[in-house]
Amino acid sequence: MQSNDGDVRSRKTMKSAKYKQIDNVMYQWFIQARSQGIPLSGPIITTKAGEMNKKLDGDPNFKASTGWLDKFKFRHGIRQLDISEEKLSANSAVIAKFKEQFKLKIQCDLKLIREQVYNCDETGLNWKILPQKTLTSFSEKTAPGFKFQKDRITAMVCANTTGNHRLPLLVIGKIQKTTAWMDQTIFFDWFHKVFVPQVKVHLAEKQLPQKALLLMDNAPTHPSGELKSDDGNIICLFLPANTTPLIHPMDQGIIENMKCRYRKYFIESLLSSDDVIGIKEFWKKYTIKDAIFNVASTWADLSVSNLKNGWNKLWPKIIPCESEETEPVSVEEIVQLCNNGLHSDL
Repeated sequence: MQSNDGDVRSRKTMKSAKYKQIDNVMYQWFIQARSQGIPLSGPIITTKAGEMNKKLDGDPNFKASTGWLDKFKFRHGIRQLDISEEKLSANSAVIAKFKEQFKLKIQCDLKLIREQVYNCDETGLNWKILPQKTLTSFSEKTAPGFKFQKDRITAMVCANTTGNHRLPLLVIGKIQKTTAWMDQTIFFDWFHKVFVPQVKVHLAEKQLPQKALLLMDNAPTHPSGELKSDDGNIICLFLPANTTPLIHPMDQGIIENMKCRYRKYFIESLLSSDDVIGIKEFWKKYTIKDAIFNVASTWADLSVSNLKNGWNKLWPKIIPCESEETEPVSVEEIVQLCNNGLHSDL
């Protein structure tokens, strides 16, 4: 039988792994993660390998470098694929079943109204990045720009179905050796010390029973198993795996709108300088504190209808929400703003 060129079996020679323990453990972790539909990138794998090696008290000389990653992928026949919408659409039966179960749980079991139902989700934000493309004049042969900035924060948004109660952003930044990623400890702490108390205050103001539900995806960074308030009246519910892009409320334009507004605000502030030197100085002095303040402002500026409409695919109303005064910000608008401002300073 003739094997595919990309198949591991077709390779005539293959060196064994230098660090066999971490290689075996990481491959098992990789297979398990992919079986759950979790998207994996090179940086995620190398970061996990470093963490695994420490937990296993592995070889102190091991480095989860790009070279190690390339050899790891070659040994196990791992290749990169675009996330396929065909795979997601195959979950239509799962989604239909969950939607029906969700409505029954809300209306019959828990007896909640929309004011008592919340959703949260995390997103990464490159808080200092500029557009990597620009319009140029005919005389320009190259388009030199600023150094690509990889500084990243994680922001978690949370609001109820009516859009009447949005919680303050939870922002995670990188300090020294810590990562800017969510983990179960942070989420657990946020749930009990921020979410539960603030939801109870809101429900009291609305003169509603002290009961609520928080809907979220089943990411590994979220606590597994049952998560509820101490009195058991505020509980969590997980979305089915591989359905986030299709029915997760915050993924239906809410987060993307917030991030586009942030980028527009960042460029507007940057271009407010009178000359190119001023722009460069602003960019250099722009801190993570500025970024947190600005992304929090853009979250607060999102319209109530934007927050409501995120639920239309999971829990639609008979009458769709009407548009309000704020419109989504497009990527093209941001690029045009940057282009106009930069060329006007030349």
